[in-house]
Amino acid sequence: MAPLHSLLEPFTAQKARDAALDLEFDASLAIYIATSNNPTKVPESLRSRFWEFEILPPTGEEALQAARAVVARAVAELGIPEFVLPEARWAHKVAHLTPREICHVVRDAVARALQCGRLHLTLDDLPSDEGEEAATQWLH
Repeated sequence: MAPLHSLLEPFTAQKARDAALDLEFDASLAIYIATSNNPTKVPESLRSRFWEFEILPPTGEEALQAARAVVARAVAELGIPEFVLPEARWAHKVAHLTPREICHVVRDAVARALQCGRLHLTLDDLPSDEGEEAATQWLH
């Protein structure tokens, strides 16, 4: 951990050495970002060299707002003229997913709607809740 400690101190980082390249360089202006699911397991000597921010999971309403925004953007990015954004309850059905998963679901749902000759989404365009196999079928 000693090399990490010295890289995180601006004074000692001014003369950092890359052993693989046998090169000395100034790393004092580098910005380091670290994450931890459990910061209590990170040694205090490292934690003291970072600014700590706790990012809480979104509330239910925040998750719904984010899902609506991701759905709207995913539909817009497909660039299908006159395709209608789905109603809010459609986004409620995908709010538990990550943004990446929502984008996959939206793309697949739009494809299904277009196959059916529609320019709008219905709840039937969502993947079934029959387990992981059904979701995999829709997402890949």
